[in-house]
Amino acid sequence: MLAGLSNSELIAAAVVALLLFLGIRKLGQLADGVRTGMDEFKRAAREVSDELKPRQFDPVAEALTPDNQTGESPAPKSPDTTAAIIVWVAQGLGIGRIPFAPGTWGSLLGLLWALVLLWPGSPGFYLLGILASALVAVEICDAAERILGQHDPGSVVLDEIVAMPIALGGYVGLWWWQSGELPEPARFPKWWPAAAGAFALFRLFDIWKPWPIRRLQSLRGGWGVVADDLAAGLVAAAVLWAGAQAAFVIQLIRG
Repeated sequence: MLAGLSNSELIAAAVVALLLFLGIRKLGQLADGVRTGMDEFKRAAREVSDELKPRQFDPVAEALTPDNQTGESPAPKSPDTTAAIIVWVAQGLGIGRIPFAPGTWGSLLGLLWALVLLWPGSPGFYLLGILASALVAVEICDAAERILGQHDPGSVVLDEIVAMPIALGGYVGLWWWQSGELPEPARFPKWWPAAAGAFALFRLFDIWKPWPIRRLQSLRGGWGVVADDLAAGLVAAAVLWAGAQAAFVIQLIRG
């Protein structure tokens, strides 16, 4: 069976097998992380809520209107639910609470997001989806940082999710350039080695963070969380594009 696979397919299969092996060994931790994830979100949100709640003033003074007439004001809404949802989304719908390699799991979820963007078969939709999700991620990650009280928390993986479609974009762009259409998600089993290559390259550059990717982490707020991953995705896309072009040229030379 393996004898019929190309070198790129063998490499991709090895990467997937390694990920599955690590995942099987850590299934207990995975279950614990998923089980306790939302409890931790709510606990963090409650702590922030206590700090955000306004000071309590004299109830009589609070009930007076500017005309010194008594009136009832609505009770302030608790930010518990909003804060919990923000953190939950920033942590990749809870996947970032997995206690091992959260960025890797987030990147896998990002690959699914890329397939969603590919589904309509429109290059414009794919690009617009990347841009819109990146801008939304900046705002959500910025809010999550303030809620959790940490800079670029490891559990926040929304940045990896929105960057994966960029990494895959090298192959998507090449496919569109050569055929005039986008790769179909329904035919993913036929082009999964390219997706595995984009995934591996993105994880490499996201972890390694060569210059100037690392410097982007010094940006303030959500941009400091998201920008370095977007840059890693661009570099991965460029390398994937160049590698695919080189393989195509070599194939032509060999006839």
